Amino acid sequence: MANKRKNIQELKINTINLNPPIFIVGAEKSGTTLLRKILGKHHNIYEIKAETELFRKFKPPIYSYLNKLEKNKEFETLIKTMLTFLLYKHDGAVNSLLRKEYPGNVVELYKEIINLNELAELRNKYNVFNFCANFLTIKETKKRWVEKTPSHVRGINHILSYYPTAKIIIIYRDPRAVYASWKNYKRFKERYLSNIVICTLVWLIATEISLKTSTEFSSHLYQIRYEDLVADPIKEIKKLCDFIQEDFDPMMIDVDVVNSAYKEHEVQEGIQKKFNNMWAEKLTNLEILFIELITRKKREILGYPDVTDKNPIYTSMLLPLFVIYVTIQALVFILAKRWIWIKNNLMLWKK
Repeated sequence: MANKRKNIQELKINTINLNPPIFIVGAEKSGTTLLRKILGKHHNIYEIKAETELFRKFKPPIYSYLNKLEKNKEFETLIKTMLTFLLYKHDGAVNSLLRKEYPGNVVELYKEIINLNELAELRNKYNVFNFCANFLTIKETKKRWVEKTPSHVRGINHILSYYPTAKIIIIYRDPRAVYASWKNYKRFKERYLSNIVICTLVWLIATEISLKTSTEFSSHLYQIRYEDLVADPIKEIKKLCDFIQEDFDPMMIDVDVVNSAYKEHEVQEGIQKKFNNMWAEKLTNLEILFIELITRKKREILGYPDVTDKNPIYTSMLLPLFVIYVTIQALVFILAKRWIWIKNNLMLWKK
């Protein structure tokens, strides 16, 4: 197994050597998309727009299909589906696979791939992902690729077992700002992910793992705070470029506001410093107090101080009621999510 994993990074296309890949991780809504787009503006870096979730324990539904294709050695379909996944994200890949009809550019790309000798070296979905990511990078005349999946923070050791020289960037953000973003993000509202308990627990777990991992794999990891990035982007991006061993590219600061929960700012260009303190306007005192009480230890490590006065009315009367309410809401969400996961996987296996 060790040799098989080592080969994934050494797999070349037409003897072209690529630079080590870059992985961006952290709690969701911490600025991972912004960071990916910044790196994707670099002239040497190909931006994978899909969150692959390949190195996490619990994978999205598409991997039920990919596992079947891998088991049945249907590598033509596996490659086409992976290419579609990387170019058109999860839903695009699932829809193409179910219809057995792939986008025209994916079909054309596969026609080029079938002539490559490296095709014979593919053994599993990890090989196929690496092969497709490398192929798309070379097609765009880039020298390396960047992938971001926030939940990969739980799989850093897994990533490094396949990519021993990978560069991994952990981005942190004030948990109050993270929750303000979760609370206003339409996709999370539809999935009940806007619950403050769920958000706070996700932030705590991601931060705990990040801090622990940063010590264990310090030579592979770079840590950055979202607030520092938007406050002084040129300084922080130059430091980031030193870590990934690339020259600073001025195009890296020319990015749009993307994936923002604050839709009124979505069309603006550039890195927006105003997002740093917007959470103070979006959250209630109870929400801020709850997050501050639960996250204090980790926030102090990262340099995010308290801002609320500990009013006895809030702490002794209203806060306990608030905690009971949001905890019940979180439990309902967890049960609903588990049922949906079971139902979706049963449907996939029947197909």
